[in-house]
Amino acid sequence: MKKIEHDNQVSLTFYKNKYGQEKDGYAYKEFSLSAFYGMLETPKVIGTDESEKIMNGLFVSGKVAGDRKDENVEHKNMLIFDVDGTPKGYDLFKEVSDRYNNAVAIYTTYKHTEASGRYRLLIPVNRNLTPEQYESLVNLIADNLDIPNIDAGSDQASRCFAMPVVASESSLYEFKYQDAPVMQITDEQLVKLTPKPKTDAKQYRNKITGDKWKEILAPKGENEGRNNDLTKIVGSMLRRYVDAELTYHLAMLWNESNIVPLDEKEFNTTFKSILKKELQRRERKGGIRVNGY
Repeated sequence: MKKIEHDNQVSLTFYKNKYGQEKDGYAYKEFSLSAFYGMLETPKVIGTDESEKIMNGLFVSGKVAGDRKDENVEHKNMLIFDVDGTPKGYDLFKEVSDRYNNAVAIYTTYKHTEASGRYRLLIPVNRNLTPEQYESLVNLIADNLDIPNIDAGSDQASRCFAMPVVASESSLYEFKYQDAPVMQITDEQLVKLTPKPKTDAKQYRNKITGDKWKEILAPKGENEGRNNDLTKIVGSMLRRYVDAELTYHLAMLWNESNIVPLDEKEFNTTFKSILKKELQRRERKGGIRVNGY
């Protein structure tokens, strides 16, 4: 790949498997954007066994010291979003580059097809973020871009991602980037991204005020944060153990009240992604299940 005009450094931590244990080996490396983009240009052909998709390597954006856990993440300097199930004809790169003027890149993932797009969206930033700042910024950007079907778990600091792989030489693969300055985060903005100290973490964790709920529940049109609001509505109810079917129907009523509702496929994909994340959290907490899921 040619040297890009607006180059920058990014940090990556590589793991040998999805479990991300220190004993299995890991490596922290720093790359120029141009070097990293060069690694994304050509996918590895792995065949039709999806379990082999980790054979080209797994990475976490930023620096992780030891096991792949949120508490071991030292810093992050590139936002990464999984975008799954975009409709046929949807051009993710065009949608993002039309709304966002800074450095951005996309590449397709293993199960990408023309009928159902699956992408990884990469947005480098100019400084190192804490896991909490990263979570805040990921949700802010997701809200502003209003991209359909962003995976609700994209804000997890220790989340790992597979390097590019395809089933065969004829498989669809797309890699594009916008050569522009990276997002500049000022000291003032960094303070706003930093969560305020909480006197009682359990009581106030992820608490949303009444005024904020009025804003979230207000009817919205296109490009006004509907996906992000749906994530907050569904996530908040499921975290409080509201029945999954009831949560679905209440969220659907909210969606139908929008000026421009999300289409059914996009709504269902987002709901299932949030439900899956919540069920995984409950499994870690002791195996609580809901409605047979």
